Amino acid sequence: MEAQRLAAFLGTMLATALLVPIARWVALRTGLVDHPAPHKFHANPTPYLGGLAIAVAVVAALVGALVAEPALRTQLLAIAAGAALMAAVGLADDVITLARLPRLAAQALAAAGLWAAGIRLAPTGIPSLDLGATILLVLALTNAVNLMDNMDGLAAGTVAIAALFLEAAALHAGQRIVPLAALLVAGGCAGFLPYNLPPARIFLGDAGTLCLGFLLSVLAIKLKVPGAPLVTRAAVPLSIVFVPLLDMTLVVVSRWRGGRALFLGGTDHSSHRMAMLGASPFTVALATYAAVAATGGLGLAALYVDRASFSWALGGLLAVTGIGLVWALERVYARWGTTRLKIPSASADPNTSAGA
Repeated sequence: MEAQRLAAFLGTMLATALLVPIARWVALRTGLVDHPAPHKFHANPTPYLGGLAIAVAVVAALVGALVAEPALRTQLLAIAAGAALMAAVGLADDVITLARLPRLAAQALAAAGLWAAGIRLAPTGIPSLDLGATILLVLALTNAVNLMDNMDGLAAGTVAIAALFLEAAALHAGQRIVPLAALLVAGGCAGFLPYNLPPARIFLGDAGTLCLGFLLSVLAIKLKVPGAPLVTRAAVPLSIVFVPLLDMTLVVVSRWRGGRALFLGGTDHSSHRMAMLGASPFTVALATYAAVAATGGLGLAALYVDRASFSWALGGLLAVTGIGLVWALERVYARWGTTRLKIPSASADPNTSAGA
């Protein structure tokens, strides 16, 4: 079984690594290029479609698993179909820029597909409320990952680390789908990251961020901890995905307080505020990875300790930390705004970029 998991990870990583240069070539030839703008943290035109390479590799592997795991076909089909839908909607948005409503409607449809296949949250036992909770979490994590794709390496690295922690938690709980799907997601991100770390040569694009965010939400929903207290069953996955949710919360709070549009791009994310304090894009990526690993480790600790008191304490710690960070980073933005935000210098190569 360990050999199969390793093969799933390495196979998806290799497939993605081989597909990314093809996606980059296609993006450059078709003009799917992200151009610099005042609300973006890069200085050179940079091709999209890197995330489409991940989506193709991961969805293909999930479809292959349908044959190998006949007892899990319904759920694997729902996951693969939802991921493919998110990649298609994201690609359409990369090409023609979709309105918010069709994007959200597609995300809700993918979440409803999960529910129909039995991949669902059940905090209340009331079907209508639990369906709403499932859709809400899918929308939250899908858009959190989308928002986090604002600097080189952030989104793909964050999803890869979170997926590995979810895989470890699911193995401890004796699950089958989550470990496999998590390794496929992590492998896809690992194959993409060498092209996306500072200075990036290709971006995920919405095709990648929406697909990865959806898959991360599937892993969080599907992770079950039988016999553990309710607070532990909630604390474990939420701790592992805490960082992207915190960044989204910061952006929403900051834009609401500042009267800025919620759904437009901007340089007001946690990554940009670290850059205002003098951190380079590479340092920002490393600090973000460390934060994801720290909260993921705490989530695993709650799983192994398996005490409600520990999980309540962890929830309180994350809440206090989150509130404190939002307050502190808001002060950074209020004091300096974008005046200390140094956009990476333009490269002589118009096809090379230094940020997202």
